[in-house]
Amino acid sequence: MKTPDEFNISKVYAYGSSTDLKNYYNDWAHEYDSYTVDVDYILPKKVAEIFCSKNITSKTVLDIGCGTGLLGVELLRINPNLTIDGIDISESMLDIAKLKRIDDKNFCYKHLYSVDIKNQNNFVQKQYDALVSSGTFTLGHLDAQDLYNCLEMLKPEGFCVVSVKSDHFELDDFTGKLNDLEKSGEIKNLEYIEVNSYNSNYDAKSIIVIFLKSLYR
Repeated sequence: MKTPDEFNISKVYAYGSSTDLKNYYNDWAHEYDSYTVDVDYILPKKVAEIFCSKNITSKTVLDIGCGTGLLGVELLRINPNLTIDGIDISESMLDIAKLKRIDDKNFCYKHLYSVDIKNQNNFVQKQYDALVSSGTFTLGHLDAQDLYNCLEMLKPEGFCVVSVKSDHFELDDFTGKLNDLEKSGEIKNLEYIEVNSYNSNYDAKSIIVIFLKSLYR
């Protein structure tokens, strides 16, 4: 089995601008799914399993940084009654996600939007029962501060399950910022679960962050 290092994956964490990141994923889009198979990338599956094990009420879900739709597929394998929208910075990745199906008649995603959360705040007018994200809160991508924009997309009492790359979690002080949100009453029921992102000995931990948005936020 190949490792992410053989694909020079670390360079994606070094980008400093949204434009560079978008161009990188546009170029990689048509090979991305085969890459995830080659390295046995299971983070989307882990996020989906945790979300579905803890969520019993959410119907409308927003997949943040949905990429080619790996998380949407995993969610609907477990709970086909979910209605999922997706947002991503890369139009080419979204073009792949559009093709993902539940069955012969139904696509995985109801709507897909090209959105740069760091620079585009008009999307927050749409609100969802739940937010999910796999692999997007990581170095060079989204950081703890971007959670504030994400919260605006979540209904009161809405449920959130997002993965954060473990070194990014520490470097950007996700614990401190999430604890502040909990202390201020913005969120509640905060929980962390550590998982390995690959089904192998390759050490790439992610922290799954789980919380509810407060009723009166």
